[in-house]
Amino acid sequence: MTKIERGIVSGLAATVPMTVTMGVFQKVTHPADRIAPSEVVHRAEEMANLDQETEETAHETVTGVAHFAFGAAAGAHFGLAGPSRIQCWQDSCLGHPYMVRPILESCRN
Repeated sequence: MTKIERGIVSGLAATVPMTVTMGVFQKVTHPADRIAPSEVVHRAEEMANLDQETEETAHETVTGVAHFAFGAAAGAHFGLAGPSRIQCWQDSCLGHPYMVRPILESCRN
């Protein structure tokens, strides 16, 4: 399996717990609002003047496909970037603020 294929599979797999977590947080914090993937698709439908014609079932299907496609694309990107770049990103995002600059500088080397 190539790096990009592993990345796609990993991205799809990571999308599942992320989707569950987003759904739970959305229901607890803002039950009346759309979750982010649904809002992105809704805006795209509006831009294409399809928002009046799209049934809710079709909207939910397109939202699910788009959400997993984004997860697969993000995974493919990280698969191509390689583990060292991903580790640098994780360290810079999860590390303490005073550690971010040295970590990012080490990633450039």
